[in-house]
Amino acid sequence: MFGPRVLRRGRAMRVIFFYPGEEGTCVDNADVTLYENGVVHIMSPLEETTAHLQNCEIMWQYAAVGADDRTGKIRIFKPRDADPGTPGPQLP
Repeated sequence: MFGPRVLRRGRAMRVIFFYPGEEGTCVDNADVTLYENGVVHIMSPLEETTAHLQNCEIMWQYAAVGADDRTGKIRIFKPRDADPGTPGPQLP
């Protein structure tokens, strides 16, 4: 009755699945469900299949963000020095 927990469910632009020694196959515009046990369920209007995550590459589709909605949503991370006590390079 209880199955594996769903980690992520959504729309993918493309799912490429492949097996060692074989050429990869792709499915475009598919609904994808990723389960906790690594199983990936792929469903598109033309086909439905399952594969294991180690044999898949999923390119998730993200909603387009309008120019007004982008304000304040970008984060810039500065790399940390290996030793915080060491001064950084000096500019001339």
